[in-house]
Amino acid sequence: MSLSAPCTCVAARAAPRSQAVATPGRRSVASRAIEFDSDTLTIIFAAVAGVGLGIGAPVFYAQSEKRDKERIESIRQMNRANLKATGQLLSEVR
Repeated sequence: MSLSAPCTCVAARAAPRSQAVATPGRRSVASRAIEFDSDTLTIIFAAVAGVGLGIGAPVFYAQSEKRDKERIESIRQMNRANLKATGQLLSEVR
């Protein structure tokens, strides 16, 4: 009496790792393409954009603040030079 049942072990059901045919002297490995659906692509794009804006915005504002300080200092220098030369402060042009 033989009680042979089909093998259900994982090793027996495992698919081969490489489906490529190896030629003599050369090893070949089949590559699998990764497929992304639209939701995954949206999440990846949002993550990259978030990191970019999270780093880019503070850097932009820091550089703008530095340029503003330089610009204000040059205006103050012009105002001092005008006060020394004419005795009047610069006025706003309307």
